[in-house]
Amino acid sequence: MDTKLRRLLKMAVTALDELQVDYAIGGAMAMAAHDYIRETRDVDVFALEEDQDRIAFALRRMGLRVVPVAAPYHLAAYLPNERDPERRIVLLFPAGDPELSAIELPDRRTIEGVAANVFPLSLLVIAKFYANRPKDDLDIEHMLTRGLFDPVEVHRILLGFDEDGARGFVKLIRKLRQRGHRPRPIGRRKT
Repeated sequence: MDTKLRRLLKMAVTALDELQVDYAIGGAMAMAAHDYIRETRDVDVFALEEDQDRIAFALRRMGLRVVPVAAPYHLAAYLPNERDPERRIVLLFPAGDPELSAIELPDRRTIEGVAANVFPLSLLVIAKFYANRPKDDLDIEHMLTRGLFDPVEVHRILLGFDEDGARGFVKLIRKLRQRGHRPRPIGRRKT
């Protein structure tokens, strides 16, 4: 992780923890906290909409430039004079699951030496499944192959609130297995 991105992560977590708001880091940063590392240039922060103004104010007070992307549900925060539009804190204020459950029941993990609230792994997999983007399917494939999550647990969670989603997830797992991706036994991580 480059030093500017680490600085953004630390600033985001410091502001959120000082405000004592509910939040969860998602995306590639959360995957890193769960032992799957891939390149990223942003910090995805999920928080409650009711805390949006306080979070934006706190980040501005730290010297970050906060701009709307798709207000009121999506803001971005940049270091001063940042030239890379992708190196940023992405602030997302979701209205449903799995993101709200991740905000309410996050895991406390360490990312690059910074303790933060992150998506529980099963909810992260579900969020990536719902994103329906090739890079997210690839993340699921790599995490499955490395045995980082239990597909049965993810399926069980999905059944609790989205039976169609649960069926779609089973199809994805079957497709990955047909392509020769056999998951490692749960709990045995590739090092």
